[in-house]
Parts: sequence; C-alpha cells; structure tokens
Amino acid sequence: LLEGMCSKRPLVGLDVGSRTVKLALFGSFGSKDGLQQLSCEDPRLGGTVHFFKWPSEDLAKVVEFIKSRGLHEVGRVVVTGHARQRHSDFLVEELRNVDFLEELGAVIRGVSWLADWPTEIYELVPGETGAPPTRKYLDPADASFPFLLVNMGTGVSIVKVWSHRDFQRVSGTAMGGGTYWGLCQLLTDCKTWEEAMELAASGNADDVNLKVRDIYGGDYNLPSGASLPGDLTASYFGKVHRDKRSEEQSLLAALSEMVSQNICQVAYLNARIHRTTKVIFTGNYLRQHKIAQTTIAKNFKRAQYSHANAGGQEMCACFLAHEGYFAALGSLLAESMLEKDTFVRQLTSVDGTDHLTDIEFRWLQTWQFDSSLDGLRLLEAVPEDLFQPPLPKIFSEDGKLASHSSPSLGLCNEDVIFRLSCAAAAQTFCSALVQTDVPALLMELLGQNPRRYVAFASQQASFEKVLDLSAVAVCCALSDCFGRKPLQMAAGGLFGVAWNTFCFLVPSPGPHGSKASKMAMVAALKLLHSASTSVFVAVNGSALSDMCQGSPEKVAAANAAAQSYVGLAVIVAPLAAVLLRRLHRRAPFAAAAALCALTWLQSRRLPETLPTAERTLKVGWAEALNPLASATLLLRQRGTPKLRALSLSYSLVSMTRCADTVLQAFTSKSMNWGRDESARLLSFWGATVFFGSQSLRKILKRMGPDVAVHMGSIFLAAQEFLKSLACSWWHLPAALLLGLPSAGLEPALKALIAQEARQSTALSAGVVQAALKTQQVLTLAVLGSPLIGSAFAQWATQSPTPRFAWHYLLCALAALAGGSVHAACREKES
Repeated sequence: LLEGMCSKRPLVGLDVGSRTVKLALFGSFGSKDGLQQLSCEDPRLGGTVHFFKWPSEDLAKVVEFIKSRGLHEVGRVVVTGHARQRHSDFLVEELRNVDFLEELGAVIRGVSWLADWPTEIYELVPGETGAPPTRKYLDPADASFPFLLVNMGTGVSIVKVWSHRDFQRVSGTAMGGGTYWGLCQLLTDCKTWEEAMELAASGNADDVNLKVRDIYGGDYNLPSGASLPGDLTASYFGKVHRDKRSEEQSLLAALSEMVSQNICQVAYLNARIHRTTKVIFTGNYLRQHKIAQTTIAKNFKRAQYSHANAGGQEMCACFLAHEGYFAALGSLLAESMLEKDTFVRQLTSVDGTDHLTDIEFRWLQTWQFDSSLDGLRLLEAVPEDLFQPPLPKIFSEDGKLASHSSPSLGLCNEDVIFRLSCAAAAQTFCSALVQTDVPALLMELLGQNPRRYVAFASQQASFEKVLDLSAVAVCCALSDCFGRKPLQMAAGGLFGVAWNTFCFLVPSPGPHGSKASKMAMVAALKLLHSASTSVFVAVNGSALSDMCQGSPEKVAAANAAAQSYVGLAVIVAPLAAVLLRRLHRRAPFAAAAALCALTWLQSRRLPETLPTAERTLKVGWAEALNPLASATLLLRQRGTPKLRALSLSYSLVSMTRCADTVLQAFTSKSMNWGRDESARLLSFWGATVFFGSQSLRKILKRMGPDVAVHMGSIFLAAQEFLKSLACSWWHLPAALLLGLPSAGLEPALKALIAQEARQSTALSAGVVQAALKTQQVLTLAVLGSPLIGSAFAQWATQSPTPRFAWHYLLCALAALAGGSVHAACREKES
C-alpha cells in the first residue's frame, strides 16, 4: 500500500461511528485490495486523499491496518465520530499518537472543503407526473458561504456556517434518526436500517396519513383567498385505527415523512431567523433514505414559495452527493493543521468559537497549494450502488479537471494580523510625525494671517469630510468585489509621498502669502492624502475582520493589538519630530515622505484576506455613491434593534474625538503651552493607548467586549471630566492615565457591531466597515464639531475663564450616554 508514497508525510483521519468506521489517508498510495471506496486528488494539499470503510465491529482490523503500515508513527491519527469516546482507551493504547476531534466540527470542515466541488451540492427538482425527482447541481459560486447546515444523526443539530473555520450551533431538535429508528422497531419487525429503507420505499403514506382532501373533499379555500392544496398532510397517522391493521410498508413511509417534515420545518424557520438562503441537509438519517430527501425538498419548496411571494429572498434545500465521508475528511484536514512543533494544539469546540484562535497557519508554506485547481479530482469510480443516481462526468478525455474556479483559502494568521496592524501603525506614524508642523506650514504659506488661516482650515476640513464620506464608501464596496489588496496598495502611501514631498520643497512665500494657484495645489494634495489615509484605515479594518471571521472577541482583540502598535507609533513620532526640527525646520516632512514610500512598498506585500467565494458579484453603486446612505446604513436596518442601538452608542462615543481638534488651542490658553509641549503630550497619549490596548486584550480574554464597552464608557467620561479641570501641567497626563481602561472602547464597540451585522443582516464586512467610518465622519461633521467647537469658543471668550472647560464636559456626557445606550441594549436582550 505504501509503495510509491511521496516525500510528504501521510495524514490520517478516522471516523468511528456506531455502524461503520471510515478512514481517510493523505499520500500517494496504490491500493488494489478492494477496501478502498474513493480516491480524490486534492491540489490544495498537494497529493491524494484515499477513503476506506469497514463495519464498526471491525475496529480492531482498522487499527491493525494502520499499525501494520506504520501510519501512526509518521503522523498523528485524528479520531472523530460519536463512538470515539467509547473506544478512546483502546485507540490510545494501540496507536498512542492520537488526537480526538468533536464530530460536528469535523463534518463542517469536510463539507466546507468540498463545497467548491462542481458536482457536490445539489437541489432536488420535481420530475414530471409520476417521475422521480432529478438532481440539479449548484455552481460553486452559488454554494458559497454563509449557509445553514442541518446535521441529521440520532438527533438534529442546526449550525450556521460562515466559513470552514467559523460556525455556530444555532438550534436543533430531538426528533431525528434515533426517533425514527426507535419507532421503526416498535411498529415493525425490522432488524436493520437497510431493511427499514426497503420497506418504506415500497409503502404508501397516503394509506396512513390524513390529507386535506380527506376532510374537505379537495382543496380548502381560506378567507384570505389562498388555499390549502388537497394533497397537503393534515395529520400524520390520522387514518390509523385500532380495529384496522395498517401495512408495515405504509407505516414506515408515513413515519419517514413525519420525521423529515418536522426537521424541514425547524430548518426552514431557522433559515428565516438567521437570514440564510442556502440550507444544506446532511447526516446518517439521509443514508439510503430517498423518502426523506423527497419530503424535505418538497416541503421546503412549498414553504419558501410562499415566503418568496411575500417579498422574501428565495431559499433552497440542498443535499450532498458524497454523503458519509465528511467527518473522516474533516479529521484528516484537522491533522494537517496540527503538525508537530508548528501549531498550538486546540480541539474544535461545539460552536466553533475557540477553533484555531491562536494558531499560526504556516501550513500554506508547508503544503504547496495550487490555487488554479482548488478542488478534488476523482481518480477511481464511485460504486454505483453507493451514490445514486450516477454522477455526471467531470473530466475531459485527457484527465484534466473541467473549467472550475473557486476561492482561495482565507486563513486566520497571526502573522497576517501583525502585518496589517504594522501597516496601520506606519500610516499613523507618518501623520503624527508632522501633526504639529502642518498648521505651522499653512500659517507660513498664508502670510501668518490668522483670519486667512481660519477660513482656509475650515473650508479644507469640510471638503476633507465630504471626500472621506464618498471615498471610503466607494473603496470599501470595491474591496468587497475585487479584494482588499488592490485598494490597500492604491491607498497605501503614494499620496502621502506626494503631500509630504511638496510640503518639504515648497518655497517660503513673501509677506503677503502664497498665490491662489499654489494654495489650490496645497488643498488638493492635502485632500487626497486625507482621503487615502481614511480609505486605507477602513479597508485595513475590513481585512482584520476577514481574518477573524466576525467573532467579536477576535475582532476586538485584533483591533486592540493594532491600536497598541498605533500607540507605539504615536509615542515615538512627536519626539522624533522635535529632534528632526533641530536639523531642519521641515525635516519631519522629508522623513514622513520616505516612510510613506516604505509603507507603500510594504503594502504590496500584504496578503489578500478576502477569499473569492466571499466576494460580492458586483459593486452596489447606488449605496456606494451616496455617502449619506452609507453613513446611516446601520441605523436604518429594520428588525435589528440591537444593531441600531450599538451604532447609536458608537456615534455618541465618537463625539469625544472632536475635543482633540482644539487641544492645541486649549493648552495654549489654559497653560500657555507651545508646539513642543503639545508634541510631548501627544507622545504621552500614545503611551497610554499602547498600555491601555495591552490591558484590553487581557480583559477581552477574561470578560468579553461587552464588559470592555461598559467599563470603557465610564472611564472615558471620567477622563474627559478631569480634562475639563486642566490648569496645571500634570492635569492632562493624569486624565490620560485615568482613561487607560477606555482605550478599547471603540474597538470593542466595532467588534460587537460587526458581529451583530454578520448575524442579523446580509451586509458584507467591507460595507460594515465603510458604514462605521462614514457614520463616524458624518457624526463629527454634523453634530460633534459644531457642538464641541461652539462650546470651546464660548468657554475661550469668557472673562474670567470658567473653571470647567465646557467642551470637555460635553464629551463626558456623550461618553456616558453611549455607555447607557449599550447597557440598556444588553438589559433588554437579557
């Protein structure tokens, strides 16, 4: 069997069920001993996957099969299946090198892996009168995530699947295969499942079930104008009488319909609740059970037809061609992620939330994937009695795979998250390096005329906000369609190079300031630089969300990590600017231009984080080109009160940012600070962001993002209140220290919003990120800046100056209001 094995070590996945044991092997094998059922060449793994099957009572033979070939010595054996616990001691004693994997996680991994296959997922299409239904295979692009997986075993689990590594059990029912088999043995003398299937297939459920026509003589017309068709089942087993014996065949046919219809109804209602258009049915209950498939397909079609007529999205019930091997394949794929000395070993939890949290996916470098052939190639014929009807031919005569494209594999890689975080920190560093130099340069270009400067700065700020609103919405929509990397490269530093180079080289004007043409160029370059920075931050946020697949804990932790790197950048940049100005008064601009160039080169090396299957088919230009629609998108979502409440809380918290725009003027009036003192305060603020973000990551691991929001809003309000008292040099640093726990407030809120949008809407990650960014910009432009600016102006013109700074008091109230909205939302939900 091992003759001709390739240099890559084999992988072993074992599915131990109550009736059969299935083995999946990865490697180049040449088995001709009759045990092999199916062989699949997978370019993603760089080799061939072989499947074997034995009766469950032959588990000892399976172990001997593995041991005699030394497969347990060259790789770990990953075991799944609901009977794994019963045999765990025996397997560990015999094979030693064993990992146990939860069955549901293995099934989902296997199904998700094969979802790209063009002849795997199908619908049942009703045939002509009296003809059996036929299979209609779904195009892999139409079978992409998310979907609802209904796993029908002894019981039924209903799982929402966002990707092969992100899923959650959302519902289930105790009426499943165990119920059916128990009643089978009560009602009949069947000894085996196969015998029950044969009897049911030859029975007539109409002899046992009471139909609508049996009650009303035909269709029943409802007062609304609709009608119940006469062939609709009014009552299962409604015709059974004690003095009239029913045939076993008809009893089993009716029982099959009853259990299947109830599973179908529960699955359909969950699809409605979770807004999923694709429902995939799988599990041992469907094995050789044609009545179950037909009943589910028929009832699902009838239910979704009425829903579609009412204006809802059309939903479809799907089945899998290669039923039975998904758990074995999923456990084998898990072994490829558990390579010794490379991975942190974690077993999949039942809801998938802990799956591969901290694993560094270096297996892309270990296993050479072929992205052009992202599917499985059948090498040996599947037995005709195993999968009926026969599968269509999917290969050309030369053995090559028919044209078929599928998404590249998205991986939750800590290295990728680190590189994305560093890219955002580099952008922040470049901006912070010249933050106090830009106003000074503009004043110089405007002839040191405060009136001209105020007019130019106000007009420029308005234009920048409008362009940010439009550019972010459009570019995030484009990134959802074409991927993140092209937009990251476009916005990753080139405009910063142009802006900072111009600022360094522009000559000093005369006493009357620069000409209008030169100021127009300044305005245009500054406008493009501002928009490109906003776009990069928003698209980078979408990429981080891709990596974490919407899990709020993971998203918040990733954002906290990114924010800590930003804090490091802000610590160093102002201090570096002070030193650079000693060399040349515009040296910070030259350094920022060089760093922007390096940032752009680095953005070219960022990996693509959005798989092809998860991209939108087209750009929604109507929404993208309407910044007001994008900015209010989350607040306009119907049927999602929690999402609207979280979005409102985010807007209220965002208002506290407006106080930073007048910080330099505030410190100048209250404490007579200059540019260098402000730079040192900015550096100290970066330190508080860094340490606050680091502490946030620990809080998230222990208590979750909801607690981070609750604590953060309180400490943010306390920080803003203490700032309002600032009159000595230590007041503002003390306020920043007090506000350390609030460093993760915005990341935690964004993570909760992303999770709620993912679960309750069909919005993509890029659209959500664009909506958050544009909503924040609109809040600052329409509400925050006018209120905070007016409060500061009123405070600054008072004589004597009031003890409390009014604009900071407003910020404290906004923080408390945001926390209160979140708390009310949590209380209502609980």
